[in-house]
Amino acid sequence: MKIFKIAILSSILISTIGTAQAENDFNFGTRLLKMSVLNVHGETFRNVEVMLKIDGTYQIISAEAPVQLDNPVCDIDRETARQDALADAREDWGSDYSMVQYLLNKDMDAYDDICAMEKSAVYLEILNEASSDWYPDFSMVKYSLEKDLEAYKDVQ
Repeated sequence: MKIFKIAILSSILISTIGTAQAENDFNFGTRLLKMSVLNVHGETFRNVEVMLKIDGTYQIISAEAPVQLDNPVCDIDRETARQDALADAREDWGSDYSMVQYLLNKDMDAYDDICAMEKSAVYLEILNEASSDWYPDFSMVKYSLEKDLEAYKDVQ
């Protein structure tokens, strides 16, 4: 069983997919993905199994009922966030362990900074969008959040 990060860039509009475990089914040209967190069209699911077909379509096989996360980053426990960030860094840097460690530390510092920020309705709206675009790259989530919060303040 291989662990990897998946990002689907098509009309499916799946985002915020953390680490996943996949089992290949070559007879049917499909792949079964098991994920801790999945955001589909703004709804957040936990403990998800998705059948991803070779043509890019998908079907959710099982999942816990959709949950509304008050905070799409900080409501994910720190250890799950760490594991997702670690898998992302390993995917990008493989056996370059110093880079994996550097990115993991940077991402976890950003995770902590995001969780320490003052929460507001605007903060949560922007954070939802940033985490949908960048999870589990918490450094980019933080950068996008700070940039958009600053722009929001400037136009008020």
